[in-house]
Amino acid sequence: MAVFRLITRRNRAGCLIGRSPRPRVNFLVTRVDVSADTVYAMTRAIFSNLTQLVQTHPAASGISLKDAMVGTPLLLHPGAERYYREVGILR
Repeated sequence: MAVFRLITRRNRAGCLIGRSPRPRVNFLVTRVDVSADTVYAMTRAIFSNLTQLVQTHPAASGISLKDAMVGTPLLLHPGAERYYREVGILR
């Protein structure tokens, strides 16, 4: 089932027509020149501390390792790719 966003001049944030709102996909973006070790450590820290993140902001309750690759709009940084392979969600 496709969901289309309608963005008009009066409604720049957009709206969904005839559908329930979809969950928003959160992702972290970094530059390619950030070291693989740093991105690996950041990715690992996020998934290792989800309980604390949810306590900090309820939106973090939507983050899960199971769904980490769903809707990923960009190529993975080598450090993130390493972590996801290590935990078994990438081959």
